[in-house]
Amino acid sequence: MDSRTEAINYHTLIHALQDQQKVEILVNQIEKEISLAEPFLDHIGLYAEATSLSPNKLSESLFWVRAQYAKLTLHDMVISTKDPLYPQALRQLEEPPRFLYLRGNPDWLKKASLAIVGTRTASVEGIETAKKSVHALVEHPVVIASGMAVGIEGTALLSAAAMKVPALAVLQTSLVQPVQSNRLALYNKILSNGAVVTQIPPTVEPKAWHVLLKGQLMNALCRATLVVEDRDGGTAVGQAEHAAHIGRQVALFQHALDNRSLSWPRRLSLLPHTVVIKRAEELYKTLFISSKEQLPLFD
Repeated sequence: MDSRTEAINYHTLIHALQDQQKVEILVNQIEKEISLAEPFLDHIGLYAEATSLSPNKLSESLFWVRAQYAKLTLHDMVISTKDPLYPQALRQLEEPPRFLYLRGNPDWLKKASLAIVGTRTASVEGIETAKKSVHALVEHPVVIASGMAVGIEGTALLSAAAMKVPALAVLQTSLVQPVQSNRLALYNKILSNGAVVTQIPPTVEPKAWHVLLKGQLMNALCRATLVVEDRDGGTAVGQAEHAAHIGRQVALFQHALDNRSLSWPRRLSLLPHTVVIKRAEELYKTLFISSKEQLPLFD
């Protein structure tokens, strides 16, 4: 399965038509006759007929998309829904991402993972709690997943890298976007024993709302989402609510629930699949042993 060719062909149609919903319909029709993973130019007449666009217009889009994908490294992986490497957990979604883009170890995509999320403006207590949460999982077969933001997310991934715990950074940008200078050291440490993954193709520039896609992908890949610290209305809380919506577990600490100045801990505690943890040492038993029969989507 040539997933990179498939992705290039798909995004050629996106670039040419500027209408993803229409492309989804067309692809379903086209794949009744040919595989989307076959070279685009071998079937350009079929594509021209399906799109009502000229071969020249389609060729221009193809060459532009190819140039963007050429910015990926040779070792970067493009994983389609038809690929054996595509995580089973994502296949359970109503609309799974058609492609994933991965740099690093692909094994971590299918392992049981914990998403650790929280505010960018973390307190000293929040930072320590994130570190303790990772440390509590050092001896267990769990991947730590988070974003690359400063605060709780960065602390979780940095702690995982420092403790040799497998780390999975979920990006809100494509793999070809330059890493911010203050995140580069963390990025390289993650790749030493982990991976970075995104659903954003190299043809798409960063958008503010991609942070929502990042959170949704992280939730889908992980067995549970731990909210370490956030403000009311924060992004991490919204991500946890989405996790509960798709049937993943949500975890928070008792000390957050005891903080009467915040409403989000009480709101999350009432959601299905939510557990309240008193100590970090309870994380593995509560989320990865007690729940194993209910969440058979991971190795």
